[in-house]
Amino acid sequence: VPFVDFLRDPARDPETGEASAVRPSAYEAVPSMDALRARCEELQARAAATSAGRAAAPPTLVLSKDALTHPTRLTRVLAMDRGCAVLVGVGGSGKQSLARLAAALAGVTPFQVTPARGYGPANFLEDLKALYRLAGVKGQAVAFILADGDIRDEAFLEYVNQVMGTGDVPGMYSRDELDGLCAEVRPAFLAASPAGTSDSPEALRAFFLARVRARLRILLCLSPVGPAFARRVAQFPAIFAGSAIDWFLPWP
Repeated sequence: VPFVDFLRDPARDPETGEASAVRPSAYEAVPSMDALRARCEELQARAAATSAGRAAAPPTLVLSKDALTHPTRLTRVLAMDRGCAVLVGVGGSGKQSLARLAAALAGVTPFQVTPARGYGPANFLEDLKALYRLAGVKGQAVAFILADGDIRDEAFLEYVNQVMGTGDVPGMYSRDELDGLCAEVRPAFLAASPAGTSDSPEALRAFFLARVRARLRILLCLSPVGPAFARRVAQFPAIFAGSAIDWFLPWP
């Protein structure tokens, strides 16, 4: 029987009735596979209702016993700071759909690029900036889902490798942009630091990058077919050294 931490709903304010933004984390065994399936379908429906029209919203899936194993495994990864995973399987094995479902189950904001004609490294960096703002300034846990079809240029993976290695992508921000981010993140820095801590630009920047690395989760959906996968393993060591590997074997 699997153990999961998404069986309980957030506490509600007795006066306003509003649900807390933080879901209680209680790692516990599911009563049965039927109960797990019902809970996953419930959270799937909630996520679809609150994210209508968003590209990374979870689709409606028929959850067989085997299909349930991947999201429950991925939620354990997404529950951790810097929780990243590489989902390996041939095309059409459900990697992206189950990654979006796992994000919904873990209560993590999903994000997926929508590359159009002419989408290149500059556009990818702009999307990374949006992710950095969500994770570093707003403090949201974000799941960045990147699939083979989204990788229009190998530079995308070089940027991801830098994000997972140090969090610092050279040249992504201008000096003015960095100063603006430091100003925005200063209240959170002061709240999290001991009294008297210096809020120098270097300290604010380090705090911002540490917050990004902690809250930004990356789910790479890759196919092992062809030479590209082996080349990427050798070329981008931070990605594979810092990720859990989830193999999508043929469905029974």
